[in-house]
Amino acid sequence: MVLMDVGIVILAAMLALIIRFDFNLQSVPKYYIEVVWSVLPVMLLIAVIVFSVFRLYSSLWTYAGATELLYLISACVIDTLLNTVLIIFVYRNNEYPLPRSWYFFYGAMLLALMFIS
Repeated sequence: MVLMDVGIVILAAMLALIIRFDFNLQSVPKYYIEVVWSVLPVMLLIAVIVFSVFRLYSSLWTYAGATELLYLISACVIDTLLNTVLIIFVYRNNEYPLPRSWYFFYGAMLLALMFIS
């Protein structure tokens, strides 16, 4: 499950960029991709820790109910907020900060992909 979540975080981060630039991978500036790839290891660590805290790895998903759904939504929101703070803090002096819409798209993609998984 952890490996699947790692893949989901990577996919959500890249999909957020692609969605932000109208589903055209060629129009995504290379420096945005470099920013995301450089912060991705820390994003993955944050995701695994947050998902563990919200017990997403210890639930019996066969019998998932409203409580697990609330854990999932809460974990995705907290993960998105922590990653937003991380990226803004780490790249605050960067000439090319990530677009503000990326944070929203990342959170939405993370939640959707986690829900689907």
